Formats: sequence, structure tokens, C-alpha cells
Amino acid sequence: MDLLKVRKSFGLSQNDIVKITGLSKSMVSMIDKGERKLSEEKTELLKSYLYQKPKADVTAMIDYLVIRFKTLNYKKVINELLKIPDFRFEQGQYGGTGYPFRVEYGEIKVFYHNTDIDMGTRLELKGSACRLFEHFLEEQNRTWQDFLSEVIDFSYSMTKVNGELSENDAQNFLKFNRIDLALDERFNERGNYNLMHLWEKVRNEQIEMKLKGFRPEENFKISEGMLKSLGISLYFGAIQSSIRLNFYEKDREQAFRRNIPVEDIQEIFGYKNRYEIRLKDDKARQVIEDFVRSIPLYDLGVGIIMDYLQVFDETGRPDRAWYDVFGRNKSYRFFTQPTEESLEKRRSWFDRQLKRSLYIEARIARETGRSYVGELVSEYQPDEEDEKIIQRDVERIKNRDFEHEARSTSEGQALLRALGKDDGQFVSETYKRIGKKSEAGRKFLEAIGENDE
Repeated sequence: MDLLKVRKSFGLSQNDIVKITGLSKSMVSMIDKGERKLSEEKTELLKSYLYQKPKADVTAMIDYLVIRFKTLNYKKVINELLKIPDFRFEQGQYGGTGYPFRVEYGEIKVFYHNTDIDMGTRLELKGSACRLFEHFLEEQNRTWQDFLSEVIDFSYSMTKVNGELSENDAQNFLKFNRIDLALDERFNERGNYNLMHLWEKVRNEQIEMKLKGFRPEENFKISEGMLKSLGISLYFGAIQSSIRLNFYEKDREQAFRRNIPVEDIQEIFGYKNRYEIRLKDDKARQVIEDFVRSIPLYDLGVGIIMDYLQVFDETGRPDRAWYDVFGRNKSYRFFTQPTEESLEKRRSWFDRQLKRSLYIEARIARETGRSYVGELVSEYQPDEEDEKIIQRDVERIKNRDFEHEARSTSEGQALLRALGKDDGQFVSETYKRIGKKSEAGRKFLEAIGENDE
């Protein structure tokens, strides 16, 4: 066995090999270099670890999905992507998640803004909405991969000008706010993995993880004078992080929700444990793009868990009972892609780091009439470089708003083709002035209420 090639193929470090085989790190290093050979005994031990097959019956599904499109034309999203006639959606009494308006079909919710292109249209599918949408997908002879592929293609078609595609514009137009992958371990009369054991391993320092933070939860209710557990939930990772794992006893959770015995839940629905992977923003996008490229959901979910959690037994070797659930596959690695555009990078930082603090300060200002943030801003004296950045980004936003609005109608697309410009040279007022010189431009301006002649 070529240890170096095998180790790198499975994403294992030298320390991982040390824990699996019991060899010293210096010996592993020498075997990597070809100075020593791996014994037959250690080779078989490594093979047993690497090629361990899952013993549990585990199914994978999408259980939560949030997508934001930078378009005010929410009906286009409904008709062309969901492929459900928009007249079947009912108007909600209010918006939600910061949006003034909402339409819904059952649990399928579409939030939209009528003026703020940065907020645009938001599609939200919670667990029950995902199951409902799967019925539509089946009727349409489509799959989740088909739908998500069409979502990505839509971002390019909506940002294409004069036949030219812009990767940055397409990326900015479409944001995958969140996707949850759910791996369900089906009930097995011969036994399932006990999540209490995983909790104990955390307490006994037998788990290594890349995530920051761990929180266990267990709720109880009184039944016939006795405390009865409603099941445990194990959260790996912080609430605000871009990846968080949640493992819980789905059979007990459903028994409490439906108010029937847990044994009936196991027999009727086949539920036991659920392993959720909650992904946001860039990590959500990467997983979705890989899923569209035909990597199965199961492989994605298991690969992420394998990469972020390493579980060991009392001897320090990989815990066989844990790996019996999913087997032992190659781990899934995320990559980080730097954001080149300063406007997006600055706002992304605000979104990640300051959203909660700004919300709290805004509420305090509303209750007290004093704005701490406003006071800080008023005290700051911008320099010449600040003014240049402000003017540059104001022009970019005006250009982008106008162009996004233009792309939503055939008249607007004709105007942009006539202009032959998509490089941010003109502010929207300039676009309007030039637009009035052509019939297509005048029709578009009139359609959006901007023809003030």
C-alpha cells in the first residue's frame, strides 16, 4: 500500500494514521517517505478503517432552503422556477423577515420588496414546504437537481447583457442564504446508534471537531407523576456560524409532537435519529453547486460530518459504533473564495458580524429616542479617500438597480442592448437620458414609470 497516496486521497493527516494504527508519528513519516513499509497487520487495520461500510439504513433529503434573487419581479421566480402558476398563490396579511410583502401556496412562501432591489425576492421552503414542493417536482418530471440547476441558469440569464455573461453579476444576483441537509437513520429492531453515547464522548474528550461550540439539550414532561424524556438534541457549532450540525432523536420528537407513543412512531414512520447539516451563504452555495454537478446528497452530508467530527473510542482509535452508522468515506472539504468587490465584501461583513448588534441598537434608539450608532456616525470625519469610495459605490448601486430593473422586461433588455454598456460608466439618470433617444428606451421608461416628459 502506498500510504502517502492513500492518506491524501482520503484527506487524512499523519496524526490520523497515528490514531488509526497506533504507530508513532516518526514511523508514519518514514513510511510516507518510503523509508519504511507498513506491516501487513497495520495495512489490514487501515483497510478496515478506510473501507468500513455503513450498517444503518440512512436516507438523505433537503429539509430547508432559502434563496434570494435580486429582482423585484417575484412572479417571474414563481412561474419560471417553481413552475407553479402565480395565481395559485395567496397574498399574506404581512411580509416577514424584513420584507413588506409575501405570497404563499401552503407552506411555500415567497417574500418580495417593491423598491429595494438588494432585498429583491426571497424564496423560503421549510421542511413541510420541501415535501410539498417535491410533489410538484414529481408532477413536472423534475428533480431537486433540475430545479437548482435552473435557479443557477436563471441568475445568468437575468444578468446577461448583449449576449455577454458576467460571473460577478450572476453571483451577486443570486444568494443561497441557507440549505439544510437531513440524514435520517431509520429505526432498526436490532438496534440504532444511541446519541447519549455521543454526548458522553464529548464529556470524555473523545471527539475532535473543527466547529466552535457544543450545546446539548434534553427536555422532559411529567407523565403519570414521572418525568419522561422528550429526546436529546446535540448542537455542534455556533448559531451564527455558516455551518452547524444538529443531531436529535426524531422518534421522540415526533412522538411528543403527535402525542402518540414513541413505539408507534418507530413502527408507522420508521423514524429514529436525525442528523442535520445546516449551511449558510458560501458554504450553502458550494454544496448546492456540487449537488447540481451530480454529487449525491447522502455523500455530501456524510462527507461534511466526517470532515467536521472525528469520534474515537476509549483506546483513541476511530469509534467503530459511530462509523457503523455512515461507514467511512472520503470527507468533504469546503474552499474559501475571496470576494474581490469591496461593496459586497463590506456588506457581507456587516451581515456576518454586525446584524444582531445593529438590530439591538436600532430597537434601543426607537425606545429611547437616542441613537448611539447615529452619534458615532455624526462624529466621524470622512477623508478624501472615504468620499471617493462613497461616490463610487453610490454610482454602482444606481447603475445596478437600473440594470436589474431593465432586465426584467423585454423593452429594458432592448435598451441595454442599444446602449452597449454594462461597465458601470453611467449613473441611472444618464441611462434615462440616453434611453429617451430610442423607441425601445422610451417604452421601457414608460413601463416602469420613469418617463417624466
